[in-house]
Amino acid sequence: MKEGMLQQRLRRIRQSGAGEGRLSSPVSRPGKPQPGASAEFGPEWREAGFQTLKRSVTVDLAETLPEVFPPALPILIPDLFRHQSSTGRLPAADEYCFFDLETTGLSGGAGTVAFLAAMGRFTSSLGLRVDQFLLLDYPGETAFLERVLETLVPQAPGPVIVTYNGKTFDVPLLRTRCLMKGIRPPEIFQADLLHPARRLWKNILPSCSQSVIETEILGLDRSGDTSGAEAPDIWFDFLKTGKIQALMGICDHNIKDIAGLARLFTALADIAADPLSGMESYRFDPEALALRWRRFLRMHKPSLHSESGFHEFYETAEKLLYEAGSRGSGKALLYLAMDAEWKNRDYVKALEYTETLLAMKELAEDPRLSLEKRRERLLGKLKAGQ
Repeated sequence: MKEGMLQQRLRRIRQSGAGEGRLSSPVSRPGKPQPGASAEFGPEWREAGFQTLKRSVTVDLAETLPEVFPPALPILIPDLFRHQSSTGRLPAADEYCFFDLETTGLSGGAGTVAFLAAMGRFTSSLGLRVDQFLLLDYPGETAFLERVLETLVPQAPGPVIVTYNGKTFDVPLLRTRCLMKGIRPPEIFQADLLHPARRLWKNILPSCSQSVIETEILGLDRSGDTSGAEAPDIWFDFLKTGKIQALMGICDHNIKDIAGLARLFTALADIAADPLSGMESYRFDPEALALRWRRFLRMHKPSLHSESGFHEFYETAEKLLYEAGSRGSGKALLYLAMDAEWKNRDYVKALEYTETLLAMKELAEDPRLSLEKRRERLLGKLKAGQ
């Protein structure tokens, strides 16, 4: 369907009251703020375009940023390895932009509109500056999108856009709305934290939603926060009534999401810098990280060996496997046994790990038979070496 036809259809749906939230025509909404009415939203808001407002706030993260992010960070956030491979370095702190949208629907689709956008950037070792744009009505969407893009990607090459499930939702939605308004979508390099978070906490938490990780792992206080699930209804109610109190609650929620996203990023950096210490601070699944660390090293072994200092990654991988094995991880113990036998030729250690595995009651029959063969082979090697 051509863009003009689709816009005409959406306009007819809104005017007939058949659209989402059964909206009336914009000109007939009682109490609806008009252009020049930004003062009704408070002194921190100012006009940024037709039916578009902007505010900028600074958030104290209460966590000191490292001067340089740890070289192991791409192990936890694989998207950063692609950036490192293409540029030869990790992005500096001021090259990250934390991005989140609030929309008229929670499942995407061509009819879903973003009405609120926030972008946060580190400004100091403790600070995060957040620029937020608010769409007051459908006719202002073009101006809204243009202001968002100017802030999100101010120049080329743009920053690394950090999101939580943004690869699936936020960024595709932004591109769709740009195309529908005849705006060329920007080239975006994205680092999404959803899968890194799931890898560490899916076996520990009942849910890996950003809010659950913030409260249960990072210790952030989200009490009294407006739920993001209420965002569509709140915006539609604002369009019909002009009441802004609930809408300001969603705006504050959006700011907290950006601050929480930045805090999650710094937590992943802490874990990458010292995973054994981070295990106590962030309660992650040691087996998941150990296996991820090992898999990453095996996949990128040639390139890692060409870089100085990366041999420390291998030592850390072994320590993580040992820690996971000491906590009962059968996979970690198996990898330790394999490395001890074939890589280090330490048959005593390999036999020790194998015996520990065989002592596990829940071991299935096929792995048990394979381990018994391993034990026989190791005993034979030890006997031959005496």
